[in-house]
Amino acid sequence: MQKMENMVKIVKFIFFMIIILSPFVVATNLDVILPCVEDDDCPYDAQLCPPPGQIMCIKSICSCRNSIN
Repeated sequence: MQKMENMVKIVKFIFFMIIILSPFVVATNLDVILPCVEDDDCPYDAQLCPPPGQIMCIKSICSCRNSIN
């Protein structure tokens, strides 16, 4: 009987973790396509474009380009 109660607790814990962690997995998608017309339309974001990269508008999409070329 004790084993069955432990198994139920483990299954409940796993379901709880799935429910709690799934929104974070969906919300942390870093492959975001940001439309733009010129470089000033692109926001500066250190996670999207870490230094020494520079965020630029290329083919109407904000892209990170390495400035050391």
